[in-house]
Amino acid sequence: MEIDNAFSYSYNRHNGLRFGFLLQTLFCSNIDEFDRKLIYILHVSKILPDNILKYCGDKIDKDFLLKFMFQKTDDKKIFKAEVVRELVRITDRGTFIHYFDKLGFKGRRSFTLSEVYVILKHWYGEKQIIVFNSLKIGDLASRFTEGNYEKFEEDLTNNKIINLKQYRANNFIKPKDLVTYIESVKGYQLDKIMNEDEQVLEYFDLITYLFLLSMFN
Repeated sequence: MEIDNAFSYSYNRHNGLRFGFLLQTLFCSNIDEFDRKLIYILHVSKILPDNILKYCGDKIDKDFLLKFMFQKTDDKKIFKAEVVRELVRITDRGTFIHYFDKLGFKGRRSFTLSEVYVILKHWYGEKQIIVFNSLKIGDLASRFTEGNYEKFEEDLTNNKIINLKQYRANNFIKPKDLVTYIESVKGYQLDKIMNEDEQVLEYFDLITYLFLLSMFN
């Protein structure tokens, strides 16, 4: 096998997707839109049936692709609990259970892609994944109320972002609650308050990367 062939459409279409071809498509192809890159990869790997592309191509949007990825992995618990804890930045197993027990995943050692999506939305909210440097109450009080713990507590509980009992039982604030606090209580624009090393991620992008990596698991 020549090296060039491993990066060609025909080789990957007929011999199975190679990791190098995947990376080339994601980062070096002329396809600009991320969802179009995914469609191309799914086509080359023969995961997405040709008849869907032929007859329903105009209906393939990000919602369609998310559902498609979930269906393809629905019976596969491929993401270890350690990986999921890293995605929500809570590495301690007991702390993770404290925040996510209500979802019914207690004791689970692995998760499907759709379950990971449920966990992420429970933590980060419906729209986007906002990755803050710290979610510890002490750090947040220092950042937003000049270290005044009582003021920070009042801001969150009086504005019904989180109830008092729940607040005092936690050491961390969920990112989705912190975003509500920043925008609704403090009146800040999120992009103006975030540090340069804090990130905004799209759910579709992250789920796609997880799905593609799972193809080589």
